[in-house]
Amino acid sequence: MVQQRDLFSGEILPSMEARKRNGHARSNGRTRNDETLEELTEQITSLSQQVAAMQLRMERMESLVIELSDLVKARKTIKESYTTKEVADILGKKPYTVREWCRLQRVEAFKPMCGRGCEEEWRITHEELLRIQNEGLLPEPEHF
Repeated sequence: MVQQRDLFSGEILPSMEARKRNGHARSNGRTRNDETLEELTEQITSLSQQVAAMQLRMERMESLVIELSDLVKARKTIKESYTTKEVADILGKKPYTVREWCRLQRVEAFKPMCGRGCEEEWRITHEELLRIQNEGLLPEPEHF
């Protein structure tokens, strides 16, 4: 009987009878290792499909979170009147520009009375803000 050695380790490989006893003998040309390998391949394929589906769900969730955060940012509390800085933030302009609109009477704004005199800050009503967003600025008056 010829003994076979493993090429890498140099160990003596088990004989055909020993492999039959251990369940490694070929049946219909397939070994138990081949069957296990096929099962593992199927499991890996199934897991990779599940991972791909989960990645799609994660991408969708991320886009929904971004949309929700944009909605939360866009939704502000409605106030009776806004400062020039608040209006500038809402309209995407600089506060200086909004103050100039107020000074040139391009928007209807007022300086509320407080204490001994006028407050330093212009105020713009919510209705005027909506009008600016929908219709734009008022035309420049002919005389100041």
